[in-house]
Amino acid sequence: MHSRESDSPSATRSRLAVLPNALTGIRLVLGLVYPFLPSAARGPVFVIAAATEFLDGYLARRMGIESLSGRILDPVADKVFVAAVLITLIRDGTITPLGAAAVASRDLLVWAGILVAWIARGRSALERMPPRLLGKLATAAQFFWILGVLVLGRSVTPLMVVAASLSFAAGIDYLATGARRILAGPRPS
Repeated sequence: MHSRESDSPSATRSRLAVLPNALTGIRLVLGLVYPFLPSAARGPVFVIAAATEFLDGYLARRMGIESLSGRILDPVADKVFVAAVLITLIRDGTITPLGAAAVASRDLLVWAGILVAWIARGRSALERMPPRLLGKLATAAQFFWILGVLVLGRSVTPLMVVAASLSFAAGIDYLATGARRILAGPRPS
């Protein structure tokens, strides 16, 4: 028998609070297993992972349950998944390492920025680095390009150029934003 307390809106909200991070965790696990999947499973798994990318943040914001763990885990899951897909496509000869590096330029720049921010400001630098619109556009472009590669079995140059350009611009934007934040505040004790 349920108590009234367990049916309250706050109890329901509390139970739902894990949903965005669970979706992010699913994407992280899918990234870790992606290179080992049979070719026929890769497209559907990619679509599932892309759906979790867009749903986790949307649900967290919509339900007002954004968390520090989500802000840290979400970009890690994105980068692990994209890296796993790109490495798999390079291994299979579907894309070139140069094309993958161009599309992943944002991720490479962001990881460099995270390292610098962590050294300069500690964990607090990550706590205050919200997602940026340009980063979201770059992620969408990366996912559309990868989907095109998976569907067609080859790289689509116009999509790759758009994804690489947005990725590079987003990486520079993240680095500039992070540098401003580092310069604006004191070092952690």
